Amino acid sequence: PLFATPDFVFENPAELVPYFILALVVAGAGAVFIRVFYGVRDLFVKIPLPNHIKPAIGGLIVGIIGFFLPESLGAGYGIIQEAFVGGRGVLVLLLIALAKMLTTSFSIGSGGSGGVFGPAIVIGGALGGAVGILMQQLFPAMDIQVGAFVVVGMAGFFAAAANTPISTVIMVSEMTGNYHLLVPSMWVCVIAYLLVRRSSMYEKQLPTRMDAPSHMGEMMSGILRRMTVADAIETNNRDPLSGVKESTKLRNLLDSFANSGQACFPVVDDDEKLIGVIDGNTLRRTINEAGPLAHLIIAKDLAEKPVTLTPNDDLYSAVSKMVSSRSDVLVVVHKDDPQKIVNSLTRGDLIAAYDRQFLS
Repeated sequence: PLFATPDFVFENPAELVPYFILALVVAGAGAVFIRVFYGVRDLFVKIPLPNHIKPAIGGLIVGIIGFFLPESLGAGYGIIQEAFVGGRGVLVLLLIALAKMLTTSFSIGSGGSGGVFGPAIVIGGALGGAVGILMQQLFPAMDIQVGAFVVVGMAGFFAAAANTPISTVIMVSEMTGNYHLLVPSMWVCVIAYLLVRRSSMYEKQLPTRMDAPSHMGEMMSGILRRMTVADAIETNNRDPLSGVKESTKLRNLLDSFANSGQACFPVVDDDEKLIGVIDGNTLRRTINEAGPLAHLIIAKDLAEKPVTLTPNDDLYSAVSKMVSSRSDVLVVVHKDDPQKIVNSLTRGDLIAAYDRQFLS
Protein backbone atom coordinates (compact mmCIF):
# COMPACT_ATOMS: atom_id res chain seq x y z
CA PRO A 1 0.00 0.00 0.00
CA LEU A 2 1.12 3.53 -0.83
CA PHE A 3 -0.94 5.08 1.99
CA ALA A 4 -1.53 4.22 5.63
CA THR A 5 -5.28 4.35 6.19
CA PRO A 6 -7.59 3.69 9.14
CA ASP A 7 -9.93 0.73 8.88
CA PHE A 8 -12.68 2.41 6.85
CA VAL A 9 -15.89 0.39 6.50
CA PHE A 10 -19.23 0.66 4.71
CA GLU A 11 -22.16 -0.59 6.77
CA ASN A 12 -25.06 1.84 6.24
CA PRO A 13 -26.73 1.66 2.78
CA ALA A 14 -28.13 5.16 3.39
CA GLU A 15 -24.59 6.48 2.89
CA LEU A 16 -25.04 5.81 -0.81
CA VAL A 17 -26.96 9.10 -0.95
CA PRO A 18 -23.97 11.28 0.05
CA TYR A 19 -21.76 9.03 -2.08
CA PHE A 20 -24.06 9.82 -4.99
CA ILE A 21 -23.37 13.50 -4.43
CA LEU A 22 -19.65 12.68 -4.45
CA ALA A 23 -20.14 10.89 -7.79
CA LEU A 24 -21.70 14.02 -9.28
CA VAL A 25 -18.85 16.19 -7.98
CA VAL A 26 -16.01 13.97 -9.27
CA ALA A 27 -17.80 13.49 -12.61
CA GLY A 28 -18.12 17.24 -13.08
CA ALA A 29 -14.54 17.81 -11.97
CA GLY A 30 -13.33 15.03 -14.30
CA ALA A 31 -15.03 16.68 -17.27
CA VAL A 32 -13.51 20.05 -16.31
CA PHE A 33 -10.03 18.53 -15.92
CA ILE A 34 -10.19 16.97 -19.39
CA ARG A 35 -11.19 20.29 -20.96
CA VAL A 36 -8.55 22.25 -19.07
CA PHE A 37 -5.83 19.71 -19.83
CA TYR A 38 -6.43 19.62 -23.58
CA GLY A 39 -7.32 23.30 -23.72
CA VAL A 40 -3.88 24.16 -22.35
CA ARG A 41 -2.27 21.65 -24.73
CA ASP A 42 -4.04 23.17 -27.74
CA LEU A 43 -3.13 26.67 -26.60
CA PHE A 44 0.57 25.85 -26.47
CA VAL A 45 0.38 24.16 -29.87
CA LYS A 46 -0.84 27.45 -31.35
CA ILE A 47 1.81 29.64 -29.67
CA PRO A 48 4.31 30.64 -32.41
CA LEU A 49 7.45 29.89 -30.39
CA PRO A 50 10.15 27.21 -30.62
CA ASN A 51 9.13 23.99 -28.87
CA HIS A 52 12.03 24.14 -26.42
CA ILE A 53 10.74 27.49 -25.11
CA LYS A 54 7.18 26.35 -24.43
CA PRO A 55 7.95 24.05 -21.44
CA ALA A 56 9.83 26.93 -19.83
CA ILE A 57 6.70 29.09 -20.07
CA GLY A 58 4.63 26.24 -18.64
CA GLY A 59 7.14 25.82 -15.83
CA LEU A 60 6.99 29.53 -15.03
CA ILE A 61 3.19 29.38 -14.69
CA VAL A 62 3.44 26.27 -12.51
CA GLY A 63 6.00 28.05 -10.33
CA ILE A 64 3.72 31.07 -9.88
CA ILE A 65 0.83 28.81 -8.82
CA GLY A 66 3.13 26.91 -6.48
CA PHE A 67 4.40 30.16 -4.94
CA PHE A 68 0.90 30.92 -3.66
CA LEU A 69 -0.09 27.29 -2.97
CA PRO A 70 2.99 25.08 -2.42
CA GLU A 71 0.74 22.00 -1.88
CA SER A 72 -0.01 22.01 -5.62
CA LEU A 73 3.60 21.09 -6.43
CA GLY A 74 5.25 17.69 -6.24
CA ALA A 75 3.50 14.33 -5.97
CA GLY A 76 0.98 15.63 -3.44
CA TYR A 77 0.50 12.29 -1.72
CA GLY A 78 1.21 13.88 1.65
CA ILE A 79 -1.92 15.99 1.26
CA ILE A 80 -3.99 12.84 0.74
CA GLN A 81 -2.44 11.20 3.79
CA GLU A 82 -3.43 14.22 5.88
CA ALA A 83 -6.94 14.21 4.40
CA PHE A 84 -7.52 10.65 5.62
CA VAL A 85 -7.59 11.93 9.18
CA GLY A 86 -9.31 15.24 8.43
CA GLY A 87 -6.14 17.34 8.55
CA ARG A 88 -7.33 19.83 5.92
CA GLY A 89 -10.37 22.10 5.57
CA VAL A 90 -12.91 22.20 2.75
CA LEU A 91 -11.60 25.40 1.13
CA VAL A 92 -7.97 24.27 1.20
CA LEU A 93 -8.85 20.89 -0.33
CA LEU A 94 -10.88 22.51 -3.11
CA LEU A 95 -8.06 24.95 -3.85
CA ILE A 96 -5.54 22.11 -3.95
CA ALA A 97 -7.74 20.17 -6.38
CA LEU A 98 -8.12 23.18 -8.68
CA ALA A 99 -4.44 24.12 -8.47
CA LYS A 100 -3.38 20.53 -9.15
CA MET A 101 -5.50 20.53 -12.31
CA LEU A 102 -3.72 23.68 -13.48
CA THR A 103 -0.17 22.64 -12.57
CA THR A 104 -0.63 19.25 -14.23
CA SER A 105 -2.12 20.81 -17.34
CA PHE A 106 0.62 23.43 -17.72
CA SER A 107 3.40 20.94 -16.92
CA ILE A 108 2.37 18.41 -19.57
CA GLY A 109 0.38 20.62 -21.94
CA SER A 110 3.32 22.94 -22.51
CA GLY A 111 5.45 20.05 -23.73
CA GLY A 112 6.85 18.73 -20.47
CA SER A 113 6.96 15.07 -19.53
CA GLY A 114 4.73 13.50 -16.92
CA GLY A 115 1.77 11.29 -16.19
CA VAL A 116 -1.79 11.99 -15.11
CA PHE A 117 -2.57 9.07 -12.81
CA GLY A 118 -0.75 10.45 -9.76
CA PRO A 119 -2.18 13.98 -10.08
CA ALA A 120 -5.65 12.54 -10.70
CA ILE A 121 -5.42 10.55 -7.47
CA VAL A 122 -4.52 13.72 -5.55
CA ILE A 123 -7.30 15.74 -7.20
CA GLY A 124 -9.87 13.02 -6.56
CA GLY A 125 -8.75 12.54 -2.96
CA ALA A 126 -8.90 16.28 -2.25
CA LEU A 127 -12.39 16.53 -3.75
CA GLY A 128 -13.47 13.44 -1.83
CA GLY A 129 -12.18 14.92 1.42
CA ALA A 130 -13.98 18.23 0.80
CA VAL A 131 -17.26 16.49 -0.02
CA GLY A 132 -16.83 14.16 2.96
CA ILE A 133 -16.51 17.10 5.37
CA LEU A 134 -19.59 18.75 3.88
CA MET A 135 -21.59 15.50 4.01
CA GLN A 136 -20.50 14.99 7.61
CA GLN A 137 -22.03 18.35 8.45
CA LEU A 138 -25.11 17.77 6.30
CA PHE A 139 -25.83 14.25 7.59
CA PRO A 140 -24.55 14.24 11.19
CA ALA A 141 -26.58 11.14 12.13
CA MET A 142 -24.80 8.91 9.59
CA ASP A 143 -21.41 8.98 11.31
CA ILE A 144 -19.67 9.61 7.96
CA GLN A 145 -15.95 8.91 7.78
CA VAL A 146 -14.25 11.69 5.83
CA GLY A 147 -11.29 9.45 5.03
CA ALA A 148 -13.59 6.95 3.34
CA PHE A 149 -14.75 9.73 1.01
CA VAL A 150 -11.10 10.50 0.24
CA VAL A 151 -10.52 6.89 -0.86
CA VAL A 152 -13.70 6.72 -2.93
CA GLY A 153 -13.02 10.17 -4.41
CA MET A 154 -9.60 9.01 -5.58
CA ALA A 155 -11.18 6.13 -7.46
CA GLY A 156 -14.20 8.03 -8.74
CA PHE A 157 -12.30 10.96 -10.22
CA PHE A 158 -9.86 8.86 -12.22
CA ALA A 159 -12.66 6.50 -13.29
CA ALA A 160 -14.47 9.51 -14.75
CA ALA A 161 -11.44 11.17 -16.34
CA ALA A 162 -9.94 7.99 -17.81
CA ASN A 163 -13.12 5.93 -18.46
CA THR A 164 -11.77 3.06 -16.35
CA PRO A 165 -14.39 2.26 -13.68
CA ILE A 166 -13.33 -1.29 -12.79
CA SER A 167 -9.53 -1.22 -12.82
CA THR A 168 -9.46 2.05 -10.88
CA VAL A 169 -11.39 0.50 -7.99
CA ILE A 170 -8.81 -2.29 -7.78
CA MET A 171 -5.80 0.03 -8.02
CA VAL A 172 -7.04 2.45 -5.36
CA SER A 173 -7.99 -0.42 -3.06
CA GLU A 174 -4.46 -1.79 -3.38
CA MET A 175 -2.87 1.64 -2.90
CA THR A 176 -4.80 2.19 0.34
CA GLY A 177 -4.77 -1.42 1.54
CA ASN A 178 -8.53 -1.25 2.06
CA TYR A 179 -11.07 -3.47 0.32
CA HIS A 180 -13.94 -2.60 2.68
CA LEU A 181 -15.18 0.24 0.46
CA LEU A 182 -15.85 -1.77 -2.69
CA VAL A 183 -19.60 -1.05 -2.69
CA PRO A 184 -19.39 2.77 -2.50
CA SER A 185 -16.34 2.76 -4.79
CA MET A 186 -18.20 0.79 -7.47
CA TRP A 187 -21.27 2.99 -6.96
CA VAL A 188 -19.32 6.23 -7.43
CA CYS A 189 -17.03 4.97 -10.19
CA VAL A 190 -19.81 3.60 -12.37
CA ILE A 191 -21.98 6.71 -11.99
CA ALA A 192 -19.04 9.02 -12.69
CA TYR A 193 -17.99 6.91 -15.66
CA LEU A 194 -21.48 6.93 -17.18
CA LEU A 195 -21.67 10.71 -16.85
CA VAL A 196 -18.29 11.40 -18.48
CA ARG A 197 -17.89 8.40 -20.80
CA ARG A 198 -17.96 10.56 -23.94
CA SER A 199 -14.68 12.21 -22.89
CA SER A 200 -11.38 10.77 -21.74
CA MET A 201 -7.95 11.87 -20.56
CA TYR A 202 -6.54 9.43 -23.09
CA GLU A 203 -7.36 10.62 -26.61
CA LYS A 204 -5.84 7.52 -28.19
CA GLN A 205 -7.71 5.11 -25.94
CA LEU A 206 -9.43 2.50 -28.12
CA PRO A 207 -13.14 1.77 -27.63
CA THR A 208 -12.66 -1.97 -26.99
CA ARG A 209 -9.94 -4.62 -26.86
CA MET A 210 -11.24 -5.75 -30.27
CA ASP A 211 -9.84 -2.54 -31.72
CA ALA A 212 -6.33 -3.10 -30.36
CA PRO A 213 -3.88 -4.65 -32.86
CA SER A 214 -2.00 -6.24 -29.95
CA HIS A 215 -5.13 -8.17 -28.97
CA MET A 216 -6.35 -8.97 -32.48
CA GLY A 217 -4.83 -12.45 -32.49
CA GLU A 218 -6.29 -13.19 -29.07
CA MET A 219 -9.75 -12.02 -30.12
CA MET A 220 -9.57 -13.84 -33.45
CA SER A 221 -8.63 -17.14 -31.85
CA GLY A 222 -11.43 -16.71 -29.29
CA ILE A 223 -14.03 -16.30 -32.05
CA LEU A 224 -12.65 -19.17 -34.13
CA ARG A 225 -12.62 -21.52 -31.15
CA ARG A 226 -16.34 -20.84 -30.54
CA MET A 227 -17.33 -21.70 -34.13
CA THR A 228 -17.41 -25.12 -35.77
CA VAL A 229 -16.81 -26.31 -39.31
CA ALA A 230 -20.55 -27.00 -39.56
CA ASP A 231 -21.22 -23.29 -38.87
CA ALA A 232 -18.97 -22.32 -41.76
CA ILE A 233 -20.18 -24.75 -44.42
CA GLU A 234 -23.93 -24.55 -43.75
CA THR A 235 -24.23 -21.34 -45.80
CA ASN A 236 -21.67 -21.95 -48.57
CA ASN A 237 -24.40 -22.87 -51.10
CA ARG A 238 -21.98 -24.95 -53.14
CA ASP A 239 -22.52 -28.31 -54.77
CA PRO A 240 -21.08 -31.18 -52.72
CA LEU A 241 -17.40 -31.86 -53.34
CA SER A 242 -17.15 -34.38 -56.18
CA GLY A 243 -14.45 -37.01 -56.14
CA VAL A 244 -12.65 -39.12 -58.72
CA LYS A 245 -12.12 -42.85 -58.80
CA GLU A 246 -8.69 -44.15 -57.92
CA SER A 247 -8.39 -45.64 -61.43
CA THR A 248 -9.00 -42.31 -63.21
CA LYS A 249 -6.28 -41.58 -65.75
CA LEU A 250 -4.21 -38.40 -65.75
CA ARG A 251 -5.84 -37.03 -68.94
CA ASN A 252 -9.29 -37.40 -67.38
CA LEU A 253 -8.05 -35.74 -64.19
CA LEU A 254 -6.90 -32.74 -66.21
CA ASP A 255 -10.31 -32.53 -67.87
CA SER A 256 -12.03 -32.66 -64.48
CA PHE A 257 -9.89 -29.80 -63.14
CA ALA A 258 -10.39 -27.76 -66.30
CA ASN A 259 -14.18 -28.10 -66.20
CA SER A 260 -14.64 -27.66 -62.46
CA GLY A 261 -14.13 -24.83 -59.99
CA GLN A 262 -12.88 -27.20 -57.30
CA ALA A 263 -9.44 -26.49 -55.85
CA CYS A 264 -8.90 -30.16 -55.12
CA PHE A 265 -10.42 -33.56 -55.89
CA PRO A 266 -10.85 -36.33 -53.34
CA VAL A 267 -9.78 -39.74 -54.60
CA VAL A 268 -12.17 -42.54 -53.67
CA ASP A 269 -12.15 -46.33 -54.10
CA ASP A 270 -14.93 -48.44 -55.57
CA ASP A 271 -16.87 -48.18 -52.28
CA GLU A 272 -16.72 -44.36 -52.37
CA LYS A 273 -14.29 -44.35 -49.44
CA LEU A 274 -11.75 -41.54 -49.29
CA ILE A 275 -8.19 -42.65 -49.88
CA GLY A 276 -6.46 -39.40 -50.76
CA VAL A 277 -6.62 -35.92 -52.29
CA ILE A 278 -5.23 -34.40 -55.49
CA ASP A 279 -4.81 -30.65 -55.87
CA GLY A 280 -3.74 -28.40 -58.73
CA ASN A 281 -0.16 -28.15 -57.53
CA THR A 282 0.23 -31.92 -57.64
CA LEU A 283 -1.11 -32.04 -61.19
CA ARG A 284 1.20 -29.30 -62.45
CA ARG A 285 4.19 -30.98 -60.88
CA THR A 286 3.21 -34.31 -62.44
CA ILE A 287 2.81 -32.87 -65.93
CA ASN A 288 6.29 -31.35 -65.77
CA GLU A 289 7.94 -34.53 -64.53
CA ALA A 290 5.98 -37.41 -66.09
CA GLY A 291 7.08 -37.04 -69.72
CA PRO A 292 6.20 -39.96 -72.03
CA LEU A 293 4.89 -42.05 -69.12
CA ALA A 294 2.05 -39.64 -68.37
CA HIS A 295 -0.55 -41.94 -70.00
CA LEU A 296 0.24 -44.65 -67.42
CA ILE A 297 -0.47 -42.47 -64.39
CA ILE A 298 -3.78 -42.88 -62.55
CA ALA A 299 -5.37 -40.96 -59.67
CA LYS A 300 -4.25 -43.49 -57.08
CA ASP A 301 -0.61 -42.77 -57.98
CA LEU A 302 -1.04 -39.04 -57.32
CA ALA A 303 -3.28 -39.18 -54.27
CA GLU A 304 -1.72 -37.63 -51.16
CA LYS A 305 -2.72 -38.34 -47.60
CA PRO A 306 -5.79 -36.20 -47.00
CA VAL A 307 -5.92 -33.49 -44.32
CA THR A 308 -9.53 -33.70 -43.16
CA LEU A 309 -11.95 -32.05 -40.81
CA THR A 310 -15.20 -33.12 -39.21
CA PRO A 311 -18.28 -30.88 -38.84
CA ASN A 312 -17.66 -30.75 -35.08
CA ASP A 313 -14.09 -29.42 -35.33
CA ASP A 314 -13.64 -25.76 -34.37
CA LEU A 315 -12.48 -23.23 -36.94
CA TYR A 316 -9.26 -22.56 -35.04
CA SER A 317 -8.22 -26.16 -35.77
CA ALA A 318 -9.27 -25.66 -39.38
CA VAL A 319 -7.02 -22.62 -39.72
CA SER A 320 -4.10 -24.54 -38.20
CA LYS A 321 -4.58 -27.41 -40.64
CA MET A 322 -4.85 -25.06 -43.60
CA VAL A 323 -1.61 -23.37 -42.62
CA SER A 324 0.29 -26.61 -41.97
CA SER A 325 -0.94 -28.26 -45.20
CA ARG A 326 -0.59 -25.05 -47.25
CA SER A 327 -4.02 -25.73 -48.71
CA ASP A 328 -6.92 -23.36 -49.29
CA VAL A 329 -9.50 -26.13 -49.12
CA LEU A 330 -9.91 -29.13 -46.82
CA VAL A 331 -12.17 -32.16 -47.11
CA VAL A 332 -14.87 -32.48 -44.44
CA VAL A 333 -15.66 -36.06 -43.49
CA HIS A 334 -18.33 -37.67 -41.35
CA LYS A 335 -17.59 -37.51 -37.63
CA ASP A 336 -18.01 -41.29 -37.26
CA ASP A 337 -16.45 -42.34 -40.56
CA PRO A 338 -13.19 -40.61 -41.56
CA GLN A 339 -13.51 -42.02 -45.11
CA LYS A 340 -17.03 -40.70 -45.85
CA ILE A 341 -16.96 -37.32 -47.59
CA VAL A 342 -19.51 -34.78 -46.34
CA ASN A 343 -18.41 -31.46 -47.82
CA SER A 344 -15.40 -29.17 -48.13
CA LEU A 345 -14.21 -26.10 -46.23
CA THR A 346 -12.48 -23.34 -48.16
CA ARG A 347 -10.55 -20.35 -46.90
CA GLY A 348 -13.41 -18.20 -48.19
CA ASP A 349 -15.94 -20.16 -46.09
CA LEU A 350 -13.80 -19.63 -43.03
CA ILE A 351 -13.39 -15.88 -43.56
CA ALA A 352 -17.10 -15.43 -44.28
CA ALA A 353 -18.04 -17.29 -41.08
CA TYR A 354 -15.60 -15.21 -39.04
CA ASP A 355 -16.99 -11.97 -40.50
CA ARG A 356 -20.57 -12.99 -39.69
CA GLN A 357 -19.67 -13.75 -36.09
CA PHE A 358 -17.51 -10.64 -35.69
CA LEU A 359 -20.19 -8.28 -37.01
CA SER A 360 -23.12 -9.89 -35.21
